[in-house]
Amino acid sequence: MWDAVAGTDDADRDVMGSAVGVSEDGGRSWAFHSLTAIAAPPEEIRTAFPTSGAGIVLRFGPHAGRILQPYCGWFRPGAAGDGPTGGEVVRSYVLCSDDHGETWHRGAPVGEDMDETTIVELSDERVLLNSRDHARGGHRRIAVSADGGASWEDLGVDQQFVDPGNNAQLAARFPDAPEGDPRAQELLFTNSRDLFARQRGTLSVSHDDGATWQEALIFEPGPLDYSVVQALEGGAVGILWEVEAREIRFARLEAEELPAA
Repeated sequence: MWDAVAGTDDADRDVMGSAVGVSEDGGRSWAFHSLTAIAAPPEEIRTAFPTSGAGIVLRFGPHAGRILQPYCGWFRPGAAGDGPTGGEVVRSYVLCSDDHGETWHRGAPVGEDMDETTIVELSDERVLLNSRDHARGGHRRIAVSADGGASWEDLGVDQQFVDPGNNAQLAARFPDAPEGDPRAQELLFTNSRDLFARQRGTLSVSHDDGATWQEALIFEPGPLDYSVVQALEGGAVGILWEVEAREIRFARLEAEELPAA
């Protein structure tokens, strides 16, 4: 990624490509098609990658059924094939599909120093984007979309999210809650809640579509790298996280272990 060149030739080992894989036999075989030209057109982006964690499928509003996959790209002027330069700006965006992954298009980029990004659908049909800070200023950056990821309102640095510049995860607390149900406003977030070090793995919860957050518990007091949080059956929550690139740990939290609204 750091030394990748702009281009669309997936056979070029210096080009960082993107592809969608589909299996119709339970994973025994796969068919792939390239998305490199859509994800990182060389006239705009030197290189890009789908960010760690999970994409989402929108459930509410006019874009219900749309697949959104978060991306991070290195934007700068320059001709195809050019390598990294000092003028690059790291920005976030999503790839969208409205036909179950058959075809894809790229939404508008947002922000500066927007790095690995995680997204979640809010109860009012907007999408919340939460990004690590590429400049590592000690907090995270956020944006919202009112058109299903096609464009974004950059809300800048959110002081609620202390973070050293690490990947994190947003998720719906009750992903099957219908529109209008208060539970659809409840969100989960995991990250390393420290200004400078990748440590103190923390689960935070929001009961108001991400307007405010409260620390629910510390699931890893020591070092950690990336983490993922997802709702499980019966109101439980699962958290998966890396420890110093040497171990992966998992914790299941039952509903009664989490703070109520």
